Formats: sequence, C-alpha cells, structure tokens
Amino acid sequence: MQKKCQAAVFVLVLVLSGCLTQNRESTETPVVQYYTMEVHPSLEDHALLVTAEVTVEVPGGADTVTFCLNPDFSIFEITDGQGNTLSFEEEYDVVTVGITPSQEKSKKTFIFQYEGMIYRRVLDVTWDYVGEDGCWVRSEYNWYPVIAEDAKMGCHFWEYWYNTYWSGVTLSSFWNCWHQSYWAGVTLSVEAPASWTVISSGELISEESHGDTKTYTWEEKQAIPSLNFIAGEYEVIRDSQNGRETTCYVTEHKEAVKEYMALSTEILDFCSEKFGEYSFDTFSIVELPGEYGYASGKPSFVLVDSAFFEKGEKDVVQALGGAIAYQWWGNVVSGEDNASLISLEVCLSNYVSLLFLREKYGEDVFREYITRYQNEAEETFAEYGGHSVTDSSAFVKGRGFQRNAVILKTILMFHALKEEVGEESFFDVLRTFAAEHSGESVTMETLKEYFEKLTGKDLDTFFEQYYYGTEIPDITFS
Repeated sequence: MQKKCQAAVFVLVLVLSGCLTQNRESTETPVVQYYTMEVHPSLEDHALLVTAEVTVEVPGGADTVTFCLNPDFSIFEITDGQGNTLSFEEEYDVVTVGITPSQEKSKKTFIFQYEGMIYRRVLDVTWDYVGEDGCWVRSEYNWYPVIAEDAKMGCHFWEYWYNTYWSGVTLSSFWNCWHQSYWAGVTLSVEAPASWTVISSGELISEESHGDTKTYTWEEKQAIPSLNFIAGEYEVIRDSQNGRETTCYVTEHKEAVKEYMALSTEILDFCSEKFGEYSFDTFSIVELPGEYGYASGKPSFVLVDSAFFEKGEKDVVQALGGAIAYQWWGNVVSGEDNASLISLEVCLSNYVSLLFLREKYGEDVFREYITRYQNEAEETFAEYGGHSVTDSSAFVKGRGFQRNAVILKTILMFHALKEEVGEESFFDVLRTFAAEHSGESVTMETLKEYFEKLTGKDLDTFFEQYYYGTEIPDITFS
C-alpha cells in the first residue's frame, strides 16, 4: 500500500509546470512581453537549433538585461530588432546582454540564436527528448531565454545539486533549472518530418510543407507561464462537448481514447464549476512513450505516458484529475516562490483530484486516499523528522520519501482548511481568488489573506501549524 502511495506522489510531483513565475506586472525588472520562436530539431543529434525573438519591456536607464538559459546551449549571436549585434556575457546559466539605455521605459527586441542537445533522463525517466522517434521539449528544461528575478551566477545551482545528489544522479546528467520568469504569449514554429504532428499551446495557424519536412506554427495570444511543444507520429482524434473541443494525440492506445476524452470532459466541467471557466479554447491529451503512468499538465494540454493507459481506473482519475486541475492552479494562477508553487500547483491540484474522486466514486474512496496519505506522512515524519513545504532543505535537498511526505502533509492541509472554513466557503474563496489573480503568480500568504477576509476567520494559528510548521492535521470529515 505504501509503495502505491509513493508512486502516486511521484505522479503529483510530475504535475509541476517546472517554471517558477512571478507577477507579470512587476516594474522592478525587465518584463518579457512576447516570444516568437523558430525551432529546427536535429533528430540524429538529439539537438535543437533555435531562433528566439524576445520582446522585452525595459525600465528606463537600464544598460543591461539579464536572461537565464540552459547552459547546455551554445549561443551563436544575439541581435536587436534592427539586426545590430549585441554584446553579451555568459556565466553558467546566466546571459547578460548589453543595451543602449533609454530615459523612459521602452520595448526592446532581443534575437537569440543558439543550439544544444535535448536529452535528459532522471532515474530512468526521459523528461525531455529530441530524436527520430519523437520530440517532447518542456519549459522545465529552460530551453528558451527567461528573465529571472535577482539572477546571478548559479541560480538554483546548489539546491538542484543536492537534489540530484540524493537521487543518485550527477549534475552533468540532470539540469533542472526552474527559474522565476514572466508570463508571455508566443508564436512558435517547429520544423518536423512531414508525417509528424506538432502540438503546442494556443491555435494552430499554419502548416507549411517543404518536401520531406513540414513547419507547424502555433500562436498563443494570451499570457501563459511556460512554453512547451511535442512532435511525433500521432493519430489525431477530436471531439466537441459542452462547447469545448477535446483532442487526443495517441500512438498505441487508440482504443482508450473515447473513455479518456469523456473522463476529461467530466473533470473539466467539475473544475469549471468550482474555480471558474476553463481559460483555453481547446484541451488536448498527448501520449508519450513511458512506463511510469504519470500525467503532467501544460497550458491547454496534458501529457500522459503510455503506461498511464494501463493503470487502474481510480488511479487514472486521480492522475488525470490533478493534471487537469493544474490548468487552473498553475496555468491561471501560479506560485511565486518555491513553497507556494508546490502548494498550489502540486498539492492543491491533487487535492482537487481527490474531490473529483469523491464525486465520481463516493465518500469511502475519498476517505481511503486521505487516510492513506495521512498514515504515510505520519510514518515518514516519525522516522525521519517532520518538515514543512516552506523548508527548502526538506523539499529540495531531502530524499524522495521526505519530499513525498511533505507533499502529502500539504495535501492534508488543504483538506483541513476545507473542513475549517466549510466546503461552500472553500470553493467560493478559491473561485474568487482565481478570478482576481488570473495570469499572476502569488504566495500562499496572499491566499491565506483571502480566506480570512472572505470567511471572517483568523487563520494565523492554522497556517503556523500546518503550512509553516511540521504538524500533520488530524483528519476529520464533514
């Protein structure tokens, strides 16, 4: 039973967007306004050749703009919108570009040209890949230039060194750079073999053939927190229900498509009722090769690996439910700091999946999951000591089972919060919060203030015990 729960939490961790974000209206640093990307995969070399045009709002007086980019990429050149070559310096993952300062705030264009390998395996799981059997390139790889707050040499270096050390993975084989960046729209063009399909966020606006290859161009006008694309040999199956189009891109499991499309519609309707309307025009499920059964949410689509289709029915619902809830708690509202990101995008999203399980299968199933989570968190804390999600040494540097217990404890915190304020108020607050902070990154402290203001309850002690502290809530059921 414990192994099953740990496997489930591994699914929860993979739901992370992978891109720490902050409020895009900040005026303290330059702000990315839009990306225009041209991507040419080199399948035999597992590499990408990228031209990234980044439109940035730059504060008056600034003479440099600092970006972060995966250090595995080699930058050939950076130019401005007029084709002038810009000087730049690189320190590991940080790229500092020199500019001519303006007296007033102004928009500037930076055109990066760079190339590098995309092939990242962590504990036998292929997270990012470019090759002859397909491409899946996600924001977690930091494959495009972002602007980080307080960027400096070695952003997140030691945290992720510890993380990879405890996982038994060397830093050279695992780069996981979750920098803080801004929300922005994108026009993304990807060249792929003619028989392939390219999937990304937004609207597919063109397909241009070049003999053996085809260029797919996707446009996402609204600001989203992360840029991702998938490409490969897919059978494309579409269905429209409740005014919303659902698309499945499948390879092996065509027979399961109708079932999962219908299930996705149920979950989307549930989340729309609880948190406000779905923000995107389409929703897609994309199958990747893999044996771990995980589901990962991205703006307007969900990645599932092939083994996902072989899971038990309730585990499928739990995994898919968490990934779809991430469309709200990750792609509408995101966490500004690491603890808030994990709490909202992983823990709250997966607590939502348990609430959907309750609606679909009844109270007993819901209580079974909650009780199992409580038991595992208590056992782990008893043996290794208690930790909070706000304790980075526990989550980022801790061993896998400690991180699992911290996640489970925070899921239980959301259940205890629902019991504390009442279920109707719980959803009312979250719906209001999502509407008023759409397209922003927030802290859990801001969410706490909303719960206090809208319910009239003083939650200082509650949060000190269960969010900032190490206590595991005593579970009750209303």
